[in-house]
Amino acid sequence: MTTSTKQIISTLADGRLTVEVAQASVADPTGNQVLVQMEAAPINPSDLALLTGPADLENAEYSPGKFVAAMPEPFNSAQKGRHGQRLPVGNEGAGTVIAAGEDDYARSLIGQRVACVPGNAYSQHCIADAGMCLPLGEISSEDGASAFVNPMTALGFVETARMEEQGAIIH
Repeated sequence: MTTSTKQIISTLADGRLTVEVAQASVADPTGNQVLVQMEAAPINPSDLALLTGPADLENAEYSPGKFVAAMPEPFNSAQKGRHGQRLPVGNEGAGTVIAAGEDDYARSLIGQRVACVPGNAYSQHCIADAGMCLPLGEISSEDGASAFVNPMTALGFVETARMEEQGAIIH
């Protein structure tokens, strides 16, 4: 059985960026996967790269649930690897686990609000690895939605500084 959902999709093709709210199907979770009904998702710089990048938004064509904008050079050519691909958007978010695979830990999360990093958090529902879910307890989805990307970025700064034997970080 699958869950019907809506999600934001970004497609770059023929020099034009299309961002749209599209219908999608999410397969039932298996193994250690959970199905999360999303409630909140932040906008990180890495999300903006897929959502808008350097597209010409001033002259874009807008319609309900969709926009199409020219992608100028050299940015269009630089993203050759994603041309024609329909990519989901949203690195992290939070919501309530509504189903789980067979794994005991995954099943223990059913009914709990969690933060997660599914890579398609700008959707009504998404599949996440239970091991990458952070139970939020009394913390709201809005407050917990940013639990991964910013802390991982800060950790990356510190680890890189240590690896390169630097004594300070300027952010």
